[in-house]
Amino acid sequence: MIRNELVNPSKNDNFSPVCMRLYLTKIIKENQITFVDLEEIGTSEDTLFNLQYIIHINKAVYYNTEFYHYIRNNYNSVTRSKGMELFYKYKNLNKRLMQEVKKNGLNNQEFLLALENRKAISAITLGLNIEKSKDNLKEKLRNLDIILKDEEIRNALKEINTNYMAVHWKVFFKLCKNKRKILVLSLLKIMNIIILKK
Repeated sequence: MIRNELVNPSKNDNFSPVCMRLYLTKIIKENQITFVDLEEIGTSEDTLFNLQYIIHINKAVYYNTEFYHYIRNNYNSVTRSKGMELFYKYKNLNKRLMQEVKKNGLNNQEFLLALENRKAISAITLGLNIEKSKDNLKEKLRNLDIILKDEEIRNALKEINTNYMAVHWKVFFKLCKNKRKILVLSLLKIMNIIILKK
C-alpha cells in the first residue's frame, strides 16, 4: 500500500487473498508457482503466491462479480491466536518477499515503499494477535515491546506516511512509533472488541 491506498491500513491483506481471484493454471504449472508452508511464513501465503504469479502475466482483468464468499470473522483462521510465533514467521515472510522482488528486478522505489509500509502495517495484525492471546498483561506488553523495538518494524514505522489515513490510524501509528505500548495495547483491545461485534 502506498499513498491514498493507506486510507485504511487494516485492509492491507484484502489485496492479496487468492480466494478473490481466478488464475490460469497454465501459468502456475509452467512457472512452478506454489504456496510456501505456513510453518515457515505464518500467514499471507497468498501475498507471496500472488507476487510470484503477477511476475509472469502481462495483464489482469477485474470482474465486478462475486465468485466466492468468505467468512471474515473466522476465529480459527491462520492469522488468529498465534501470538509471538506469528511475529517470527512474519519476519520470514518479509525476507521471502524481498528475495522475490530482488530476484525478479522489481526493486523500484514504489515497490520497495509498499513492502516497507507492509512491515509497518503488520503492527496491526501482530498486535491484535498479542492482545487476543491468553498471556497476562505483563507478557502482552513485553511481547508488544519486542515487536515495536524490532529494527525492521521500527524503521518502517518511522517512514510510513500517515497523511492519507483517518485520524484513529494516525494516532495508532504515532503511538507505535513512540513505543507507547500501554496505549497501543488499549487501542488493540478496542479493535478486537469491534471485530467481535461485526
